[in-house]
Amino acid sequence: MAMGLEQTSYDQQMAGSAAGFTAADAESLLDKVRDAGWEMQAMGTFLVEYMRVRWNGTGVPDIHPRLSRMIETMAGGADVETAFEYEFGTPATALLEEFQQFLNETQADPDERLLGMMWDQGF
Repeated sequence: MAMGLEQTSYDQQMAGSAAGFTAADAESLLDKVRDAGWEMQAMGTFLVEYMRVRWNGTGVPDIHPRLSRMIETMAGGADVETAFEYEFGTPATALLEEFQQFLNETQADPDERLLGMMWDQGF
């Protein structure tokens, strides 16, 4: 690879996609991102912050380097579910179930929902 890294099947698939994109593909995909981009960004940020502060009752204070390691595992060829379970010791579905329960339980209480998070006392 040009960056001096070993090429994996993931990289080969990504290169194949990049080489095959058309201008129409870009327009279609970017329109979807513009439409839902903020919601996707906000939900992703909120989920990571939930993981950092609340997941499993205590949170994961070192969530950012652990997510980086997970991405490195994916770059090595693992799918997202395998990489998640390898890094966190539990299936991603367990996180999503707990997160959904948290959302339901705190829907009417934004102060409780944001407690301890980077937006705490700023809402």
